[in-house]
Amino acid sequence: MSDAFKVKGLRWWIAILLMGVTTINYLDRITLSVAAPEFKRSLGIGEVDYSYIVNAFQLAYLIMMPITGRIIDWLGLRLGFTLSIITWSIAQMITAFATGWRSFAVFRSFLGVTEAGNFPGGIKAVAQWFRPKERTLATGIFNMGAGIGALIAPPLVAFLILNYNWQTAFVVTGAFGLFWAILWAWLYRSPEEHPWLSKEELSHIREGEQELATVEAPKGKGVWKIVLPQRNFWALGIARFFSEPAWQFFSYWIPLYLATERHMNLKQIGYFAWLPFLAADLG
Repeated sequence: MSDAFKVKGLRWWIAILLMGVTTINYLDRITLSVAAPEFKRSLGIGEVDYSYIVNAFQLAYLIMMPITGRIIDWLGLRLGFTLSIITWSIAQMITAFATGWRSFAVFRSFLGVTEAGNFPGGIKAVAQWFRPKERTLATGIFNMGAGIGALIAPPLVAFLILNYNWQTAFVVTGAFGLFWAILWAWLYRSPEEHPWLSKEELSHIREGEQELATVEAPKGKGVWKIVLPQRNFWALGIARFFSEPAWQFFSYWIPLYLATERHMNLKQIGYFAWLPFLAADLG
C-alpha cells in the first residue's frame, strides 16, 4: 500500500478495534440477564435454576482463560482471536434453541469457553502495538468495551424482545460478533506486517522494547513460577476478588431484581438497567 494511505496513530485505532470486540463480548453476556425475566417465565425456569446457568458460564470461563491464552499464542493473534469471536458468536446464537435450564447451561458454558479468548487476546495485542508507558491507556480504552456492551444491552435486548421474542435477541446480538470477526480478520496484522503502519510509528513502537531490555524473565521457570511470587499480582488479585462480585451482580442480577422486587416490566428494565454501567464507563 502506498504511503498516501498509511494511517497516523494506527496503534490507537487498534485499541478502538479491541474496544469494539470487548463491547460485543459483554453485549453477548448481558443479553442473558436482560432476557431472563422473559425466558424464565416462558420456560418455567426458577431463580436457583437461573443461578446454575450463570455459574455454568462462569466456571467454563474460569477454566478456559489460561488455556485460551496458550491457544492464541499457538495459532497467532489474528487467527486465534478471529476464531474466538466466531465461536462465541455461534454460542450466543444457538442459545435461542434452549428449551430449559439444562440446555441453557450447556449453551452458556460453550459461550464461557469461547469468550475466554477476549482478554488474553486483547492484552497480547496491546503488548505488540504499544510501548510500556502507553499500555495503561490502551488497556483502559479496550476495557471500556465491557461497560459499553453492558450499557447497550438493556435497551437493545428489551427492544428486540418486545418487538420479536427472546430468541431473536440472542440471534441478533450473536450476529454482531460475526460481522466484527470479519472486520478484525481484515484489519488486524502485527505491527511488522501491517501495510498501513508508517515506518515512523513502527520505530516508535519498537523503541519501547528498549525500555524492557533490562528486564529478563528468569530462565528455566514456567509462567506460574514467575507470576505467583510477585506482590503486584497479589495486590491486583485481591482487589479483583473483592470487587468482582459486585460487578457480576450488576451484570447478571440487576434486571431480575428490577423485575421481581421493583415490579418493572421489560420496557422499564430497558429504560433503567443500563445506568450502573454508564457510571462504570465514566469511572
